[in-house]
Amino acid sequence: MATSQALDDVVGPVLATLPDGTEYRHVLSTPSDGTTHVTPDGRTWVAVQEGVVEGQVVQTPSTLQWKGRVAPVADAATVLEQFIGLASGEIDLIATSVQYKPPADQAAIVEFLHGLSATAQKSQAAVREAVQSLPVKDREEMLSSLEKSGVVDIMNLLIPLYTSGDAWNDPGFSLHEASKTLYATANISSWWAGYFGSLNTFPTTALVLTSVASAAETAGLLTDIASQVKAQNASDTAQANIDSMELAVERMEQKINYIMDLPDGAPIPTTPPDTKPVSLTALEKMLEVTMKFFKFEGCFTPTFGKDKQLIRIGPLAASFPPIPLLVTGFVDLGGMQDNDVVTITTKVLEPPCAKATPPGSGGSYVIWRTKIFTGRQCSGLKSFEDIADLLEVPGDGVELLICQSASAHSFDSAFLLTIPYQFLVQSTVAPAFVLL
Repeated sequence: MATSQALDDVVGPVLATLPDGTEYRHVLSTPSDGTTHVTPDGRTWVAVQEGVVEGQVVQTPSTLQWKGRVAPVADAATVLEQFIGLASGEIDLIATSVQYKPPADQAAIVEFLHGLSATAQKSQAAVREAVQSLPVKDREEMLSSLEKSGVVDIMNLLIPLYTSGDAWNDPGFSLHEASKTLYATANISSWWAGYFGSLNTFPTTALVLTSVASAAETAGLLTDIASQVKAQNASDTAQANIDSMELAVERMEQKINYIMDLPDGAPIPTTPPDTKPVSLTALEKMLEVTMKFFKFEGCFTPTFGKDKQLIRIGPLAASFPPIPLLVTGFVDLGGMQDNDVVTITTKVLEPPCAKATPPGSGGSYVIWRTKIFTGRQCSGLKSFEDIADLLEVPGDGVELLICQSASAHSFDSAFLLTIPYQFLVQSTVAPAFVLL
């Protein structure tokens, strides 16, 4: 059984012991750095070498492992490959969210983004192949340096955001961060390529690391372009929304100026103290019950075939409920000659009794006044005070029956009497005006 002291004498001293019992032992030349060995009694130990290049101690991946500064190097390669693949997926996601007009531009941009995603997938494959083609020791050193630099830690922080769906709502920003991370990866890989190239003993390794740097640089460029496309589209959309809001505000200002009748630059009046602003709806309701004026005018020429003219102002007799109104106006009898006789009968609508008559039965027109005018008139204009004894006739409806009962020329068409009329009605709504 090989004791620890025996291994110290044969192999080298213990540098560290992991919780699972694995020992890291410093060796001078053999066995190779990072190789794992098992003693006959089942104990596991790992060889650690620290070479000297140009007078400086170069720490190996196994050295970094036992010092606890990095994770296993195989994880770094997996993280790098997964990170580039997820960045490619984010580019495809942007292709589904950008909006351009006209549709031809939209299709071209979407095709362009899908092309970037496909190229990023090629970069992912190129990085994977290049890393796998490196000698084990060189690969572990390069990946360990990525881990030590913190780049892999950043990737590990970003990967959950790429895979969490709604938790990351801005793929453009995430791709911008990915591009910076990939640029850093390319710089580190390029540094290692220069390092191995300077030794003049690892030309193949230097060439492969250059390929890794180029692929990472390309992936960074692709994600950078995609993030800029997303940012530009978001900026254009935001500007379009701002323009739309400005037009809406301008339109609203025009409406307010129209409603308030304010010229440009005029101060907006304030609401007086202890009062409340009146809404347009309230104003509309007020206007509905406000009395308004309506004018009706025309003329009437009696004949043997039609010697009566019925003028009805207000609702028909069958309407219910009636419309309150106030009627004034005049009838012009200035054209009357000797022996002409005109009779004007004023009627008002009498509404039905609310208790005795069912709704909808309406009311009836009853005679208010009847006036007869004969011969020439000193004053031809006859107001309602002349024809109905009231200057303004109140009622729910008013009828005027104008009749020429006699003619100086026996209704000769050459001497027919023309009777003009004009009425002014005050009511809350436009009344019916009917000529029968």
